[in-house]
Amino acid sequence: DADGLHRVLSGQTKYRFVLDHLRQLAPGGRVLEWGCSRGYLTAASILAGRPVLGVDVSADAIAAARAAFGDHFASVDSPRIDAGAPYDAIYHVGLIGCVPDPVGLTHRLLTLLKPGGRLFFNAPNRDALFRLNQLWFDSAPAPELITLFPGGFFQRRFGQVTRVVETILVTSPQESTIKSVTRWFGPAWRAPVAHPMQSDRPHRWVQPKPPAAWAAFEAMLSKLATITRLRIGRWPEEYGYFVEMTR
Repeated sequence: DADGLHRVLSGQTKYRFVLDHLRQLAPGGRVLEWGCSRGYLTAASILAGRPVLGVDVSADAIAAARAAFGDHFASVDSPRIDAGAPYDAIYHVGLIGCVPDPVGLTHRLLTLLKPGGRLFFNAPNRDALFRLNQLWFDSAPAPELITLFPGGFFQRRFGQVTRVVETILVTSPQESTIKSVTRWFGPAWRAPVAHPMQSDRPHRWVQPKPPAAWAAFEAMLSKLATITRLRIGRWPEEYGYFVEMTR
């Protein structure tokens, strides 16, 4: 059900970003998805009749994707990747912060594009992260996160070798208001601290939380912003750093 799948995936901005770019491809354009997991986003291209290859580091994910959608998937070290090049489009979602060498990976993917081909992805925006009780702060177990990117990072690193377009999405009025007030008056920001996973027992992820009184104040402020459409500041979304590179 191509239409049903599109409706489900479009509910999240990061997937809608990919689908909008894929719709711009010429019929028959070759696609590579890096970090395909179980293949649901790859399936949108399969249903559209595009030649597509999804790759992932997880053998279990690749096996599940093949079982559900056919032989359109391979491991990240498969010779099928280079054999399928050059690609018209390469994308990944929620991945670039979780690889050991994000700059090296980006260079590699650019070499797999045909002239005029596009690489597009989203990245975690460091400029959006500052307050307690926020994902990846203080207690994220390795290798849950490796790199946070400030706005402009990819333009500075790759702007001399490829055309780079960056889009920074702004969060909701409620979230922007809460972040602005928290920055001025709330609990102090603390730098992230890595907590190594223990080999002898499961890792427990305990996120730090602001004091109960402050959490109640945030809830009240969010309700007020919703009713009055109040917006204080314009904070970027945590995962709303979108990048498009054209070879």
